[in-house]
Amino acid sequence: MAPKISASPGRRARNKQDKALRLRAAARELFVERGYDQATTREIALRAGIGMGTLFTYAHDKRDLLFLIVNDELEALAAAGFGAIDPALPAPAQIAALFAGFFAFFAQAPDLARFILREQIFFESAPQARRFLAARGLLLEQVARRLTHWQAEGVVRAGVDAYAAGRAIVALFSAVVRDCFAEPQPDIDAGLARLRELVELLFDGIGEIA
Repeated sequence: MAPKISASPGRRARNKQDKALRLRAAARELFVERGYDQATTREIALRAGIGMGTLFTYAHDKRDLLFLIVNDELEALAAAGFGAIDPALPAPAQIAALFAGFFAFFAQAPDLARFILREQIFFESAPQARRFLAARGLLLEQVARRLTHWQAEGVVRAGVDAYAAGRAIVALFSAVVRDCFAEPQPDIDAGLARLRELVELLFDGIGEIA
């Protein structure tokens, strides 16, 4: 009997990536078509053309699948940070510009965004939930780093805890984006204006006293 030839590492990696892409597409489609609560993991696996066992190698449960859909994009947005933002803008405007990318991403599929923004408050230890939390942590790191930079420039008081202020800013974003997408027709411009208004109020408290 001829020896069994296993797939090459490159082919296995391509197969794994293909399954992940099909799974993400199937989950996104069914969550939008049927709603997060009504769609089942079995339906998602069937549409993706994979077995249930394979599905659970990518996501721990249905909530984890929800995070799987968006983690790549959210990680990229968090990693980009302030890189493409005009440093000449006032600090609150730079912060609003940072979060504008997240509003725009969620606006691509408002119904799906509502499920994500609802479920994000129920964090678990599943792998995709951990990735979601890590992206949030990276975003906080970017904000805190910029606040530290502004401290060196005298825009923010030296005694301010940059990470505490960063957590406040990220929390403001989370609250505003949830309020924005709670509306039947989300007004992204109004949401960003509201976020900038709140950040400006925060800066009134942490800005350097003349």
